[in-house]
Amino acid sequence: MKNILISVLLLSTTFVCAQLKLNTYGNLGLGTDPNSTHRLNLLGNSLLEGTNTINGFMRINGITTQSGPTFHLTAENSYPGILLTAGSSFSCSYLLCVSGDAFSSGSWVGSDFLLKKDISILDGESMLTKIQKLDGKKFAFKNIDELRQTEPFSTSDLSEQFMNLPQGFRYGFIAQEIEQEFPELVKTDPATQLKAINYDGMTAVLLQCIKEQQKQIEKLEDMIYGSVSFKSLKTEGSNTAVFGHETIEENELFQNSPNPFITSTEIRFNIKSNSTNAFIGIYDMNGTQIKLEKIHLSGKGSISIEPNELKPGMYLYSLIVDNKLIDTKTMVLTE
Repeated sequence: MKNILISVLLLSTTFVCAQLKLNTYGNLGLGTDPNSTHRLNLLGNSLLEGTNTINGFMRINGITTQSGPTFHLTAENSYPGILLTAGSSFSCSYLLCVSGDAFSSGSWVGSDFLLKKDISILDGESMLTKIQKLDGKKFAFKNIDELRQTEPFSTSDLSEQFMNLPQGFRYGFIAQEIEQEFPELVKTDPATQLKAINYDGMTAVLLQCIKEQQKQIEKLEDMIYGSVSFKSLKTEGSNTAVFGHETIEENELFQNSPNPFITSTEIRFNIKSNSTNAFIGIYDMNGTQIKLEKIHLSGKGSISIEPNELKPGMYLYSLIVDNKLIDTKTMVLTE
């Protein structure tokens, strides 16, 4: 009986040892051989219940039918945070790094007054000047093979963490260009030396630009309409002149037709016979003169505006007779 019990214990020990292995480094393997770099190597499903505290670096490599996404949870080192990537490594100095598109059904950003200090209003004129130096861009991200042919990716394993860059065309800015005008909105990652843009910050900049443009439009309207005291301020529904009188008794400017226009558009006008000079001026919404057309004959007339003379957008056009502003109207050129 004693021999049987010893035999059972030996068999059990052999079975357990086959599943639980300890190497010369003191590393333990469960269901697999331990290696020289990890203290614990586990093969198979595992379940952790209760409170589990893990200090240091933790990596969970998942095996799926796709690319094998990797979840990194990093703590107490130079890059604290959560790293989500489809690669096997990721170097990042942000609290949360995601390699690839991320989806959320909602998002809120802390912005309470109590959280902030040194608050000041952005100067709209300065913001507008800076914005006019920038251009929105259409672009596509490089694929992994193209990255590996680009410095610094070609001389390091940095390209591996960008293997899941979004595909297809996108709209946005170039960080280096934004940094020239708005350095506060650009951050350089010390781990990768790559630059990122705070797009939320651009919202405040664009808001002040819109307000500044509105001020300029109102100032321009005051300049245009301030001295007009007769029916040049009539509404769009009553712009049509009554023809049939050979003698023109009043200088008039009519709404261009068609409006908006894609091809050419016609601007009609009436000039009194005793007028000495007359012009049609075309201006952008900032009041900059684009074109000045001299009118050589009095009476009923018109000029044509061709689309190749202007860029798509909204414009003002004015009738000036004997150095007096008669009327100003708006026209729109579409693409």
